[in-house]
Amino acid sequence: MDESGRSPSPLYTLASHAPEPVRGPLQRAAARAASINVAWPVLVVVALAALGLVLGTKLGGIDAATAEALGAECLVVVLFVIALWDLLVRWGQITELPLLTGPGPQVLGRRLLRHVGPPLFLAVGIVLGHWFWT
Repeated sequence: MDESGRSPSPLYTLASHAPEPVRGPLQRAAARAASINVAWPVLVVVALAALGLVLGTKLGGIDAATAEALGAECLVVVLFVIALWDLLVRWGQITELPLLTGPGPQVLGRRLLRHVGPPLFLAVGIVLGHWFWT
């Protein structure tokens, strides 16, 4: 637990095991990293990648199938980086983040989505993955 009463992120814990001369700056950087909003930069990267692939297809002579594969790979890498960021940096804030089951009114759609959503999204992801990669 840190001074605010919440458990530190794994990145902060790794910084705590660094050699003494760099431990303080690394801990401060790890504590500040949790407050960085990565949503807009991620959307900008995805938009720029999509624009680059479209321009590469139209102007640069990249085959459409190659551009689609690169676009899918870019999306997978971006989603992996977001998941890695959440696990390494934002993990200590998980109790402070609003969840689907939060204090708001639980309408039928939210309750149904909470129970049916994950298996449904998994099945849709498997079907789309099979469709794109075969």
